[in-house]
Amino acid sequence: MEMPSITSRNDVMPIFGFARNITAQATFRTMLLEPQPVGSTSSQPRSAAPQALVSAAPASPLVNPGIMEAVFGNRFRDREPINEEAFAGATDQANAHFSALLALRLSQAGIGTSPFMLTLDNTGAVRVKGDHPDKARIEQLFLNDKTLANDYRGIAGSNDMVAQGRFNSLYIEAWQRDASVEARTAVWKRFKAMHDGLGQALDQMRWDGRHLVSEGRAYMDRPDD
Repeated sequence: MEMPSITSRNDVMPIFGFARNITAQATFRTMLLEPQPVGSTSSQPRSAAPQALVSAAPASPLVNPGIMEAVFGNRFRDREPINEEAFAGATDQANAHFSALLALRLSQAGIGTSPFMLTLDNTGAVRVKGDHPDKARIEQLFLNDKTLANDYRGIAGSNDMVAQGRFNSLYIEAWQRDASVEARTAVWKRFKAMHDGLGQALDQMRWDGRHLVSEGRAYMDRPDD
């Protein structure tokens, strides 16, 4: 992505996308996420994202609609703005439930608790990234249990949406903080680097022996350089 021309105070904010990611392609154009104020811990949403950033593009089919609709009901189906913190909290609960289920399935299959990284290949199949002594058995576990594999795709997609939503919230806050060309040019360069780093972390979840941890969310939770 090349540096856009930022020449006036009225320029439209350039949008970053994560189109290569197959589990979630969430920008404000697909997620309709309400950004939270800087430093806010409130669950009350701020005003909705600018309408220019929003379209009716459908969410990724691999994002778990059950989580979305359980929390937001018709607001998800009708494409109304949703609250970032509420969605993150629902995803955390789903993570805990699925982690317990995966631990049980691994134990039943006689697979040890050593850490491994899960990802999805181009067909959507669950794969173990890199080398692991039980790589083939773990992948076969997901191939044999379609429900487990589908649940993982939903969990992975939801976590990627949380990470990308956090990125978008921070980006909008930084962009709106100072309308000068110099400031916005610096903001774009900073978030371009962050976007590239996050893009490398998406589509991956790390099993630490007890819990699945989203690499995308871990990337966004790291201290800002």
